[in-house]
Amino acid sequence: MSNIEKILAFNSLVQSNYRNNTPLFILHGLFGSKQNFGAISKQIHQRLKSNIYTLDLRNHGDSFHSNTFNYQVMVNDVLNVAKSIGLNKINVLGHSMGAKVAMNLALNSSSVVNQLLIVDMAPVDMRMSKAMQNYIDLMIQIDKKGVQSANEADKILATEIPGSKSDYVVKEREDSIQKYFPNSTIEYLDTGHWVHSERPKEFLSLVENFLADKGQGV
Repeated sequence: MSNIEKILAFNSLVQSNYRNNTPLFILHGLFGSKQNFGAISKQIHQRLKSNIYTLDLRNHGDSFHSNTFNYQVMVNDVLNVAKSIGLNKINVLGHSMGAKVAMNLALNSSSVVNQLLIVDMAPVDMRMSKAMQNYIDLMIQIDKKGVQSANEADKILATEIPGSKSDYVVKEREDSIQKYFPNSTIEYLDTGHWVHSERPKEFLSLVENFLADKGQGV
């Protein structure tokens, strides 16, 4: 039995002259991958002059699969990536499930996290939303239909999932956010759950402002 720790797959945008700025780790949501933030990560890299690492969380993308799947092991996975690169301090942007990982990381390893930016997720237990259940059902349909291309899949998703406002972060959950992250700033965009895909320009602007102000964003 090997004691070698498995390292998550990740993409990186690194320039040696950016090393004085805190690097940014980006964590995708459930069913996502490091590819979800490809275009936006390039823009953040160029505009903020920060090195960027987009990760595939375990059981996603090109990363290893494991029967053990909880937030604590996923936090350790992220820490192992930082350690393998030689990073002692990181900024973290997390979306959906990745946001849960990011929040756990910040709360349990605060010495590692410099800035935290959470996208459409609150630090509360909640049941799976109707939109997410619909998404899972559609992905099963796509698999059964033998869809081969991303364009085909997008057409199915576009016709079956109407635009709707997200129910992951609502006004009633702001107290829970402030409880765990009292220095946080909350901003709303007129989108559904996939904020970065629906309003990329506005999303990018908020990310840049949060990181430039060195605050905690939700």
